[in-house]
Amino acid sequence: MGAGLRGAAVAANDHVVFSQDGGYFWSPLVSGTYNLKITFGSYPEVLVPTLAVEERTQLPETVMGDIDPVPTQHENFLQMNRTLHSIHEEYPAITDLYSIGKSVDGRDLLVLVIGKYPTKHVPGIPDFKYIGNMHGNEVVGRSLLISFSKLLCKNYNTDPRITRILSTTRIHIMPSMNPDGFEAAVPVRDSYNTNGRANAHGEDLNRNFPDQFHDGEEKKREPETEAVMKWMSAHHFILSANLHGGSLVANYPFDDTVSGLQNHVYSQCPDDTFFQHVSRIYADNHPTMHAGVACNLDGTVQFPGGITNGNKWYPVTGGMQDYNYVFHDCFEITLELGCAKYPDGKFLPDFWSDNRVSLLEYADAVHHSLTGFVKSSGGELISGAQIHVKENSKSVKSGADGDYWRLLVPGVHEVWAEKGPLRSKTVEVTVSDKYQVVYNFTLYSEQSSWNETEHYVFEPPEVFEPPAVEVPVRVREKIVIVSDTDRSEGVKVTFIKHGALDETTSVGEAITCYINGEEVVQSEGNTVAVQVKGLSTVEFQGASYYRATKFLDGSEKSVNVRLFPLPSSLGYHSHEEMLATFQSVLKECPQMSWVYDIGTTHEKRAMQVLRMSAGDSTTGAENGSKQRIKLVGGIHGNEAVGRECLINLAQYFCSSYGHDDLVTRLLDTLDIHFLPSVNPDGFAVAEHDNWTKGRGNGQDYDLNRNFPDRIAPRKDPLQPETSAIMKWSKDKMFTTSISLHGGSLVACYPYDNSESQARVYAGSPDDNTFVYMASTYAKAHPTMYKGERICDDDRVSVFGRCIMC
Repeated sequence: MGAGLRGAAVAANDHVVFSQDGGYFWSPLVSGTYNLKITFGSYPEVLVPTLAVEERTQLPETVMGDIDPVPTQHENFLQMNRTLHSIHEEYPAITDLYSIGKSVDGRDLLVLVIGKYPTKHVPGIPDFKYIGNMHGNEVVGRSLLISFSKLLCKNYNTDPRITRILSTTRIHIMPSMNPDGFEAAVPVRDSYNTNGRANAHGEDLNRNFPDQFHDGEEKKREPETEAVMKWMSAHHFILSANLHGGSLVANYPFDDTVSGLQNHVYSQCPDDTFFQHVSRIYADNHPTMHAGVACNLDGTVQFPGGITNGNKWYPVTGGMQDYNYVFHDCFEITLELGCAKYPDGKFLPDFWSDNRVSLLEYADAVHHSLTGFVKSSGGELISGAQIHVKENSKSVKSGADGDYWRLLVPGVHEVWAEKGPLRSKTVEVTVSDKYQVVYNFTLYSEQSSWNETEHYVFEPPEVFEPPAVEVPVRVREKIVIVSDTDRSEGVKVTFIKHGALDETTSVGEAITCYINGEEVVQSEGNTVAVQVKGLSTVEFQGASYYRATKFLDGSEKSVNVRLFPLPSSLGYHSHEEMLATFQSVLKECPQMSWVYDIGTTHEKRAMQVLRMSAGDSTTGAENGSKQRIKLVGGIHGNEAVGRECLINLAQYFCSSYGHDDLVTRLLDTLDIHFLPSVNPDGFAVAEHDNWTKGRGNGQDYDLNRNFPDRIAPRKDPLQPETSAIMKWSKDKMFTTSISLHGGSLVACYPYDNSESQARVYAGSPDDNTFVYMASTYAKAHPTMYKGERICDDDRVSVFGRCIMC
């Protein structure tokens, strides 16, 4: 596969953009049909006729019901990326999307989390994971996991089984552990093709993990392997499956032996009976896997019951499933999904039909366990306590919150817990395959208490409910409602003040509510109601925004509503305070923020940029696959509001990543560069209510009249601030930019002048796109959309379309 080209010209009708590092390009376009032409030096011209661009809705409608999302084609990395983000955007209340690291070629290792509590571990709710495409050329699992994600989301709150599973389980899905290998793989419908099996370094990732028998510290861990290892250290996973291809069988530990050379020898792990049990759950729910024929054309049985011990089949040293079990107490099996590693996409519906039920049943098997909390005799939760089972040499540890899960086959077991000098009494429990058994261990220092044996009988509830959790209240000082609809209709909204999770919390404090900038309501207990004609009710429970379409009159117009907190402190920052704020953001969000200089002003003040982007290299290396956008303020030093907005926005991005769905999506998919102050020299001398002092730079030149012009030559000498911006823009090849000024209330777009120099409409070749973008900003503002020049006492409407050329 060739390298991406930087600097290729991509023309959509009359609009031209240039590709960035890695060959990526972005062209902001309004909905419509375009003829695309791509040129680069002496390369042959590429034509893409009648390319349709559709307007993207901010929050797609949630389609509920008994839906079966059948896969129909393989998705490359960019398509998979878009699909996962689309799922997250469509179901923000029950999903979270994050990257655990980068592949060798810099592709994100994306994980979609699905569950009632997606953003963090909730004590008493187990974490489960599926991993696909570890070998890049074994692609079926990748497609199945994407469809499985859709199945869970689309049927939540309608299908009782799926609703129960997501209410009691946090499911992490990584469709592709080896996206580089997938991009290099070749569709060949057999079991032997190896193109793309390894990662971009040519290493087999399923031979790259630490091994209990042959650790081999001298072996270099690949980036993908290290990312998964760190991921497992950060999460208390209980059960897992790794989806492969090339045969048809459920494979369980151990994968090798002490000698490492004993082929076809059964290598039994301490939990062999449970691994057989859980492997049969997958195989028995598969229409053909349980037969055990696998890929034998003569119909002979290769794997009785459709399951096999790993080493009994063939030895694997450094495999991932043994690493999970030995080093992290996570019970993982390897699923071989079919003889064809890279089948044609037309066969994916058959693979989905074969595996759909098995995927669901296996995930539900995480509840075939003894579970509860480990506490001291004083009631304190104890992490790291070892849970022992009689006649089983494997112990598992309680998590950071004191919760534990011990996966066990149905039957009677004697269990106890201990940590250091503390130990519980032994308890005899009966484990079922119909529900999980809950038992809380108490650890004692008195040895006399250890010798007791309790015969415990668990009475399961008729309907299993997740354990109650204490939800911290997230206080919001201000709520702003912005409507897409005709402003005269208004909205009726019920706000429920809520915590970090999607549980409502009765708090009683007052919430001030605003509609289009005007205070309209006061709180009553834990709810705030805005009674205006139009919409029936919108409730906010966990998600940052919802879309409501149910109007009292039965119409189907939509309203998007978002919640915004006020900054923790308001006020103008000096230049030094602004730079100190950048450093505080770096300290609070070191994995997704960097600061760099683009130059100095006339008075030698640093022009610093704060860059924010999630999932990129911790060294600050930029991801060429992300759009770069810049947010610029303070080009006129005395217009300081935009400067402060950008400083506060950067702080909000840092504090809200992982909590606010929109912010998370923006930082996951964009490379955002903040330059709050182009003209700190002017700001240093500016005065309140003085319209001119500080407008210019240290030499009193207007920087917004100092750039090269398409019509008239520049009159003033090029200033250092202008030169720095020009070089910065050229180097970064930004796709989108905004410059925040003051003195009016309007979104202004190109062109800024005309050949006649008269006040006439001077539209650019991308006029429709600019109008759309400017309108987007204006309509999202509580008052800008009105088109009033608020500086005038009589508030005359001077900008009819709420934007101005």
